[in-house]
This record gives sequence, C-alpha cells and structure tokens, in this order.
Amino acid sequence: MRVMDKKEPIAVLLTLLLLVLSVISTYADIVNASITTDKNDAYLGDVINLTVNLNAPKDYKIDIPNWKDVLSNFDVQELQPETAIKGDIKEYKFNFKITPFIIKNAVIKKITFNYEQPDKKKGSFIIPEKEIKIKELVKKDDKDIKDIKRPLDVSYPKYFFPFIILIAVIIIAILVFLIRYFLKKKKAKADEKALETIPPYEKAMLMLDELKKSGYPEKGEMKKFFTLLSDTLRHYIEARYEIPVLDRTTNELFVEMKKSAMGPSIMDTVKQILVFSDLVKFAKMMPAVDESGNMLEKTYDIIKVMHQAFENQFKESEKA
Repeated sequence: MRVMDKKEPIAVLLTLLLLVLSVISTYADIVNASITTDKNDAYLGDVINLTVNLNAPKDYKIDIPNWKDVLSNFDVQELQPETAIKGDIKEYKFNFKITPFIIKNAVIKKITFNYEQPDKKKGSFIIPEKEIKIKELVKKDDKDIKDIKRPLDVSYPKYFFPFIILIAVIIIAILVFLIRYFLKKKKAKADEKALETIPPYEKAMLMLDELKKSGYPEKGEMKKFFTLLSDTLRHYIEARYEIPVLDRTTNELFVEMKKSAMGPSIMDTVKQILVFSDLVKFAKMMPAVDESGNMLEKTYDIIKVMHQAFENQFKESEKA
C-alpha cells in the first residue's frame, strides 16, 4: 500500500482552489451594466447627455426597463439605442438627452435589468440611483441683473408739448377717419386688422395690462397666469428678433436666442422668467401671490429694455 506524501493534500487543495477561481472568473460579471452622464450638476433647463451601457451573453433574454419611470424627474428625449456583438457578448448602449425640471436635486432612479439564461434560470443586474445636483439659477447676492436706471431729466422747448398735442390730434383724426372707412367696407374683419397693426411693444404692454387686471393669482389660477405671461414674452421675442416660438421648447428657444442680437443680461432675465413659468405650468409649483406680481413686473421691465435696445439700434442704422 502506497503511503501518501504530506505534500499531496496541499497540492490537491491548491488544484481545487484554482479550479473554483477559474469557474468564478469565467462567470463573474457575465451580465454587467453602467451609467454615465456628462454633468453631475446642472441648472434647471440644462440638457444632460445620459448613456446606459449593458453587456450580456448574446443568447440571454434581456428585459429593458421602463425608462419613463426611471427618468420621471426629467424631460426625456430618447435617442436610437445602439447594439453590437463581440464574440459571445452582446453590447447595448441606450442614449438619452434629459432636462431637469424640479427645484430640488433630481434623481435618476435605480435601473434593474432582468435577464433569462438559455436554461431558463433568471437573474437581474441593478444600477444604483444617481443624483443630479440642481444649481441655483440666480443667487440672492447676484448683481448681474440690475434694476433699470431712472430716465434722465430733460428740459423741453416752450412749444414742445403743444406741438406734440397737435400732432397727436392729427394722428387721432387720421386714425378715426381710416377706422370709419374700413368699418364701412368690412365690419367683421376690422377688429382683427386693427389688432394685427399694433406694434409688438404696444401689443405686449396691452396684454400685460390685461393680465395685471385679471386677478388670476388671487384666484389661485397660477397655471393660467404664467401661461399667458410666458406666451406674451415669447410672442414679443418672436416679433422683435424673428425667432419662431410656437414649435420651440424653452431649451430650443434658448439656443435660438444665443444666435440672435439679444444681449447676455437680457437673455439671463428672459431665461429666468420662462424657466420659472415652466415650473408652474409643468412641475405644479405654486408660487406666492407676491412672487407672481414680481415676475409680472420683471416681464414689464425686460420688454421695455428690449424695446429700448431695438429703438437705439434703429436710430443707429438711420444715422449710418
């Protein structure tokens, strides 16, 4: 009978250990996934590029998660997914453009990929939730947006105001004559034509005056109030800068504004008003009555600033 060498049990154990490690290394991470974003913090309205990668054996059945539930804290644009096969592994790439619309930090929820092997065994791989930090749009001590300065006191000639009154009377008389003339021809279309001929600035001021008298904030109709407020600002921008607004989201409008002659300080204020309005309209935020009044006054002011900038530009072009 052969006597076992003392070293033989150790050799057997090492062989078994290497075999177990080989099996583990073969099957470890057979299904794996990861998530990447190009930003870990963002402002409201910023676009974030999100990519979810998944690697699994090509003969595994994969259940794709409900992306609307996972990304419920964002406005989502889902791009065409990409797939590739490398050997026995199938690679999935899911691409999204996401936009946060809530004031507090937005969370990309936990992502669960359930799978079924060829032998009907089931499993899952989970990607933990990821938080996107929302930065403040305007800090309390921010001095970039300043109040409009008071107009300079200007002295006028002695007959200036009588002359202005005379011109006004003549203009009114001409307008009355024209209105009566058109009313005789087409009474049904006269009001519509009169509205169409009102310059963008005067039209915006009239709409804001009506909104101020509406009392919607006091009645709790915040969504209606901010819908009309943002529409008034959007239509003035469309008329003044020739930027189409009806088929544009707020983010797309910001991209077009950057291409226009709109200054950065004006753009920042416009962005603040439109983003705040979107929060009320889509995120069901309920601001205080005083906040709605402040936003209305800010809209008055920024339209006046844009109008003055347009007038100055027009005068400069006439001099040239």
